[in-house]
Amino acid sequence: MQDVAYIALTVVFFIAMALLAAGADRLGRRYGSDADATHAEAER
Repeated sequence: MQDVAYIALTVVFFIAMALLAAGADRLGRRYGSDADATHAEAER
């Protein structure tokens, strides 16, 4: 059961990180924060 719990926690952690990244990107684009803008331009 510990293996299943560890895998479940890992999956939840990755989903949470993905949601946070998407939310930060959305907020950065909406409010035009400089940090997010420079990162977005650097990636393109």
